[in-house]
Amino acid sequence: AAQIACNGYANSVTNNLITNWFPRTRGKILGITTCGVPAAVMLVIPQLGKMMATGGFNKAVFILGGAMAVVGVLSIVWLKNTPEECGLDPDNKPFTEEEKANQLFVSQNAVEWTWTDILKNKQAWLIIITFGLFYIACTGFSAQMVPYLMEAGYDSMTAQGIMGKTALFGLAGSILSGLVDSKWGTKVACVIYAVLTTVGFLVLFLSHSNVAILACVMIQAATMGAIANLLPSMIMQCFGRDSFISVNRIIFPGVFFIRSFCYSMVAWGVTNL
Repeated sequence: AAQIACNGYANSVTNNLITNWFPRTRGKILGITTCGVPAAVMLVIPQLGKMMATGGFNKAVFILGGAMAVVGVLSIVWLKNTPEECGLDPDNKPFTEEEKANQLFVSQNAVEWTWTDILKNKQAWLIIITFGLFYIACTGFSAQMVPYLMEAGYDSMTAQGIMGKTALFGLAGSILSGLVDSKWGTKVACVIYAVLTTVGFLVLFLSHSNVAILACVMIQAATMGAIANLLPSMIMQCFGRDSFISVNRIIFPGVFFIRSFCYSMVAWGVTNL
């Protein structure tokens, strides 16, 4: 239940708000807001570990949950679903006539997409499959980074230290992918993401030198920081601001359904390879 709630809050609520408020500058904004993912790895998780060591698991979870509850209560007061509710324009500037004519920014006919609509839509399936594979690579790398480094000759503490430091590259990847998204479009950012991920894994497979390992760890860490903002941005680009909520609630679970096979794939690989 906690895992379901966390995923729903972190991956649905925030992205819905950002696409409502920043449809044209979503790339830059998502690049900034998703920095929270690697930042949590670097700052919050070590503190949780210390709290668990001194006060136990329950105490640590109550403190973290309490902080989230406080933010939730405050959000009832100061957070609005759309800028229009505050008398503001999206991105804090009016749409131009050209943008009003663009399908991306007008109210579309199918604002409320149903499960049937999505399952019949080719673009939705391409997003689900593509990002499902992206997340398999990202999650698998994250889950196996420390064991891989230990297999390559690093001791446990050094391997964990390297993993912690990779969060810095995750921050850079999040911001840079957002800038690429805003300047050249989400598709270009996704192609670059796929190329870097593929090259990183190929080099790790072909070379076991310390330089190659550390370079590829940095590359993969940067892509881990990018994936969280590219998925909502792609959905927004393909289906528009007004349709985002109804589409995201269907595509996102589809992506994570494919991602869930990652652990079986990793287990099979460790056992047989």
